[in-house]
Amino acid sequence: MRPAKNVLLTGAGFTKDFGGYLGDEMWAAILSQKEISTYPKLRQILLSLRNYEQAYQEVLESESYSREEMLAFRTAVETAYQRMHLKVMTVSTHQFFHLTKPLLQGIVLRFAGIGEERGFIFTLNQDLFLEGFCNNNHDSAHRHLSTPGTLPPLGGFLGALQPSLKDSDWVTLPNEEQLNPTRSSFWDAGPQSNLVYIKLHGSYGWRSADGRNAMVVGGEKEERIAKEPLLKWYLHMFREVLKGPGCNLLVIGYGFQDSHINRVIADSIINDGLKVSVISPVSPNDFYMRELKAHVPFDRNLPIWNGLYRYYCGTTFDLIDQRDASFLTPDGQAFFSDWLI
Repeated sequence: MRPAKNVLLTGAGFTKDFGGYLGDEMWAAILSQKEISTYPKLRQILLSLRNYEQAYQEVLESESYSREEMLAFRTAVETAYQRMHLKVMTVSTHQFFHLTKPLLQGIVLRFAGIGEERGFIFTLNQDLFLEGFCNNNHDSAHRHLSTPGTLPPLGGFLGALQPSLKDSDWVTLPNEEQLNPTRSSFWDAGPQSNLVYIKLHGSYGWRSADGRNAMVVGGEKEERIAKEPLLKWYLHMFREVLKGPGCNLLVIGYGFQDSHINRVIADSIINDGLKVSVISPVSPNDFYMRELKAHVPFDRNLPIWNGLYRYYCGTTFDLIDQRDASFLTPDGQAFFSDWLI
């Protein structure tokens, strides 16, 4: 098997219309938890930094906080993700025919591989939007999405995902030895999925083999990823897929704030001819100044900007025919034209 040439990368903006939180909204959700009010130092660090990932790193890696404060902060973060999951499941269910199904059919499934190709959706999201609705959709065409290296219930997409996760719904990630068979046979031909969903920063609902929450939040993300066998393999896979000849990467909802992700994209543009397309409501000039120039400081030549081939200033729903998601609007046809089926 070989990777399909057309690859999707999503960030928080991808599920914003379904109740997914952007960074500021997650910060507000964490600040509002009772655990934060109980410990003044936790409330103060959130107010001071105004960035929940920076606050997360400060609290959990600084010696200035007690074990009780660290536990309280972890609990507040997990509760905020639980609240987001409930909102995403509720909004997506109520808006299934208007928003959810058109996005799945109009965009997501177009990245499935054909024949000996394996399609890829990479995401930095930790919500369970796709898990919930590739499961619950009765259209069999949606049941070929899988997350390699994980097991049911979430990883195999084998049943309805509920708005509130039970303990039995949580996935325990494999250790190095357990991952080896999946990793070694991943590219073998056979009855495997032709569309895989790779969660580069872990997920809500995932635990490490040692029982820790398997979400990569805060600074030093690459170092955290290196300690989790599945996520380390995922980042390697991201690099390898983008190196493929003639690869087209569509980016939706990612603000280019993660240096390790930006570096992979930039290296693939420079060395392998990767072509990048972006769908964003941000104006091209603001995208250049606010997203790239602010967050890609390692290269003044801005290779990601110079690797940009297509840009749509709008949302995915401007590109999909709402009456029949198998068709694209004129804008969608113009944007995708010769590279997306």
